[in-house]
Amino acid sequence: MTKDSCEPSGLQIVEKAKNNKLSPEQKAFNKLIKKIEQQRTILEVWQSSILLYQQKYAEEFYPLLVAFNEQRASMLRLLDNAYWQDSLTKTEKRKLADIIQELAFELIFLEGMESLKEIYNKYSDVDYDDDLAIENEAFDTDELFDDLFDAEAMFEADSEKEWQPTTKQSKPKKAQAKVTNQSIRDIFRTLAKALHPDREQDAIERERKTALMQRVNVAYKARDLFSLLALQLEVEQLNQASINALAKDRLKSYNTILREQLVELEREIELISQPFIVKGNSMNILSILHQQVHELKDSLRTIKSDVFHFRQVKFIKQWLKGY
Repeated sequence: MTKDSCEPSGLQIVEKAKNNKLSPEQKAFNKLIKKIEQQRTILEVWQSSILLYQQKYAEEFYPLLVAFNEQRASMLRLLDNAYWQDSLTKTEKRKLADIIQELAFELIFLEGMESLKEIYNKYSDVDYDDDLAIENEAFDTDELFDDLFDAEAMFEADSEKEWQPTTKQSKPKKAQAKVTNQSIRDIFRTLAKALHPDREQDAIERERKTALMQRVNVAYKARDLFSLLALQLEVEQLNQASINALAKDRLKSYNTILREQLVELEREIELISQPFIVKGNSMNILSILHQQVHELKDSLRTIKSDVFHFRQVKFIKQWLKGY
């Protein structure tokens, strides 16, 4: 956990007295700072949880998955051998051929077991590579039609609108963008001037300033005003009095940037959490993975038992009845 991440930043503007209320710009600044602090905390929790998830997946789930697919490949070979036995009826062979073809395609396409193509081709009217090429061609054709329909719909929609001459970005917007960019640039230059490590003679202090300057550069490139302000507070370029004394125009500029930053944070959280959201509820992703590991262990035990018994055709015949 870093100082400029999920710990309270101390950037809030404080009322000087009960009869001296905060201005709308000051209230907006405080509200944005608070929301960004909350969203950064949420993001860091998600990032930490996903890191643990990835570690657990690599250490526990993935080895089980590899073993499970190896057993499925062994089952496929046993089913292939059984198909050619005289003891199977035509109906059983027809059902078994469908099962073999489906399982082989899944293991080749999803798991990359290309050595099973030979088995797949025995039961398919079309060679695997040709079959896949046909599917890809059909997919590309569908995309082409979708693009054409989208273009046509856009053309019709545009045709219904009254024609208006195109204009460049309005001057007020360009001026506002220039002000906000200048605000970030000013903070960056102030920090860089104080923290530039090349101007520091003491080795320990130079190392500290190098680390701080790296954080400044990252924040500046990301237009991360929150972190830049927090860094100013950390290196004592800001204090409560200077935060309280921020001018109205400067606050307006800061609030514009902070709103953009809040939207980006919310979008990042949505992207990172979306795969783990079930029916609108955020779930404990480690609990989900733990359950998946447990289920995969059960499936592995079951398929190992099936592979052991499928060495005898009579068990395959019995299995086919209920499949």
